[in-house]
Amino acid sequence: MDLLSLLRTLGGLGVVLGLLAGALWLIRRYDLRLPGRAIGARDRRLELVETLPIDGRRMVALLRRDGREHLVLIAPEGHLILENGVTPDAADHAARDLRRAEREAADAARDERRQAAAQLATESFARLVDRVRTRAASALRSVRDRASTARVPPPPSSSRPSSSPAWPARSAKPITKAETARDERHQAAAQLATESFARLVDRVRTRAVPALRSVLDRASPAHVPPPPLPPPPSLSPPSSSPARPTRPAKPISRAARKRRAHRARTSNA
Repeated sequence: MDLLSLLRTLGGLGVVLGLLAGALWLIRRYDLRLPGRAIGARDRRLELVETLPIDGRRMVALLRRDGREHLVLIAPEGHLILENGVTPDAADHAARDLRRAEREAADAARDERRQAAAQLATESFARLVDRVRTRAASALRSVRDRASTARVPPPPSSSRPSSSPAWPARSAKPITKAETARDERHQAAAQLATESFARLVDRVRTRAVPALRSVLDRASPAHVPPPPLPPPPSLSPPSSSPARPTRPAKPISRAARKRRAHRARTSNA
């Protein structure tokens, strides 16, 4: 069954129940006469006052007809009239008044219990509110005291005299042991963090410097020969002309060496 058919079924059931409820309201509102009802409810002469089951199969019924009551026993074997034409007398009126008084007393006791329970709940809620209010006030007061006792660094002192009048110094409140321990813990944590950061910086530095040196060594050319040594000074007297700076000798290539060797062989031949 899909969703559409389910919605249709529920809608049809709701419509049927609504029609039944409307018909029942019309019957009770306008006192319509059905086939089983010969007269209206206002002109009825017969009334069922009370029933009392004896066991699973027998029961006693009290019927009223034109102001007279009849007591009937209803059983599978047959019906038996226990009392006929019962009219209430003084004893019945007294018993009725007694039952009414007992019912009123029970209702009054139930109302008193309800009022007592409501009052107790109100008092308990009021005590709970007062307790929460006192605890919140104490917590707020402690927070304000801690905020007021926070240590503020003094302003830098100036050498020049101030023309404004000096304010009276406030009396410092004593620092408790808990605040001292908290400050010590904060200082220890800050010192530990500083030492850890210093160790980390040293470790990175010791690892980065050798790596940078090795990169620089690899980037520098390895085939360039070192510069030649300067010639020894001659024993001749120094000339008046200024000496020219010597140029560094260029490295001899392999092809130049081969050409020199070929020239030497040809000249010897």
